Amino acid sequence: MVSDCEVIESSGALILDTTACSLFLRRGRFTAALDADGNATQDWVEHGVIWELPPSPPVK
Repeated sequence: MVSDCEVIESSGALILDTTACSLFLRRGRFTAALDADGNATQDWVEHGVIWELPPSPPVK
């Protein structure tokens, strides 16, 4: 599971930044990193998020 989230480059909109972290914390799942003895250990990952608006419907 994801245990922490930090925004390292803001989208410029606080709501998008906090939503991205919230989603990672609730839904993020990874295969655990293993130490030399094969035991699960902590690791970190840097991951980007691109927010896109859906296409606008055609104007009639």
